[in-house]
Amino acid sequence: MNAMRVSPISLMTAAGLYAVSAVSNAEAASLRVSPILIDAGAQANTSITLSNRESRPLNAQVRVFRWSQKDGQEDLVPTSDVIASPPIISVGPHEDYVIRLQRTTGEEPVNEESYRVVVDELPNPDRQRNGTVAVVLRYVVPAFFFSPDSTQPRLKWSLGQRNGHTVIVAENSGDKRMQLVNLSIKAGSKTVILEKGLAGYVLGHSRKEWALGASISNLRGGTVIAMSDHGAISAPLAP
Repeated sequence: MNAMRVSPISLMTAAGLYAVSAVSNAEAASLRVSPILIDAGAQANTSITLSNRESRPLNAQVRVFRWSQKDGQEDLVPTSDVIASPPIISVGPHEDYVIRLQRTTGEEPVNEESYRVVVDELPNPDRQRNGTVAVVLRYVVPAFFFSPDSTQPRLKWSLGQRNGHTVIVAENSGDKRMQLVNLSIKAGSKTVILEKGLAGYVLGHSRKEWALGASISNLRGGTVIAMSDHGAISAPLAP
């Protein structure tokens, strides 16, 4: 996931965003985080690396949230099921620092567990005193722990209603998530683009919704077109 400038919005909102970069030049980012997606499988421990690309120290905070989808929307809740160690660090100039992510329960994951690892660069008080604008970054990294027996994603697409608006609904009956890119609906000669680029994830045994504009109609009998981490998608849209 790309870096995002931290804006004065709630953590729940910011952490629910997908790979949208608000940094005009990614190479200019002082803080780098890798990997951008964690597939830990059934192992209890994994890690992320924080890299400082500047000639001054930087401080960062790492938090972990349990990630689910409720009523088609993202839901993030603080958790101790996976902990970051250490949660607050100082990274020296042009240095790397490895953060350990530990799953605290001794039991093997059931199906697939989904988390968001939120890494915030903390403002530097010295730079603020000098009258400069401190640009800090937030990275939101998806992390998944799953059983070797977890089933692959199986998506069913349909039209629905939410608060008086028509929505496209993807329901996943599989254990594992699916990542979607370039999501659109083709109905006859009409193509409706829902999302360009990353359209999000549909978590295992969950549903995700995308709202349609008020002027969009007559999509019954249409076909969902997208790319995914499991290949191309061309699926009927149920009424």
